[in-house]
Amino acid sequence: MPMEASWCLASPIVASYEVDAGLAFATFLAGFADWDTALLSGINEKCSLFQAMIYPLVNRFKLYRGSNTVRLTASLEGGADGFLSRRTSRFRNNLRRALRRAREAGLTFEEQTGPIDEWQGAFTRMMAVEKLSWKGLSGQGVDEGPMRQFYDGILALTAPAGKARWIIARRDDRDVGFIFGAVVNDTYRGYQFSFDDRYRDLSPGHVLQYRMIELLCEEGVRWYDLGTEMDYKRAWSDRELETTAILIRR
Repeated sequence: MPMEASWCLASPIVASYEVDAGLAFATFLAGFADWDTALLSGINEKCSLFQAMIYPLVNRFKLYRGSNTVRLTASLEGGADGFLSRRTSRFRNNLRRALRRAREAGLTFEEQTGPIDEWQGAFTRMMAVEKLSWKGLSGQGVDEGPMRQFYDGILALTAPAGKARWIIARRDDRDVGFIFGAVVNDTYRGYQFSFDDRYRDLSPGHVLQYRMIELLCEEGVRWYDLGTEMDYKRAWSDRELETTAILIRR
């Protein structure tokens, strides 16, 4: 199974040369005895890696197509102004109103963009907010169970390496919202954002998303990967990226 099997976004293959990757993976499976079925996720059929993976495998194993996964991404070319120029007028007007309400309500932001070893306190604060979000209140939050462990593990790797990015929104000395993710090369992958449901009227989700985009643009990041396809993300995105999973049997 993939290291991340909830969404099947990630590819487990890392290589500097695609042909080598395909041959190495096929050789590994052929020489590894303790398996009968494998799931290879996160493969983009339009890239050369897909062909490099498939041809060595199809000669040795039975292959079946798994489910496709669509993720949405946004270009950050041209900075925050460039991002806004590619949004609808309705989007821009709604965002301006949300930003104005946030300023008038005294919303402030704690922002983390560099390496940090003491990240556990911030993560605990974000999970406390998640517990008060609509997801947390309905038992669907990431504040407990395997999902909390998953994100805890991600921050343990990315925060000390300077890859993690997060913002915590505060009002009247209270944490009311957060957003966090990580930057690799020229792409920011958003992990989670959430807010205390009592502050819904301030649109903290939209405000946090846009503030993160401003920070990323200042840093020179070119792409915002919003993750799996969802209706609310479409207004923020420019492009679809579709990957597929391949089921491999002996």
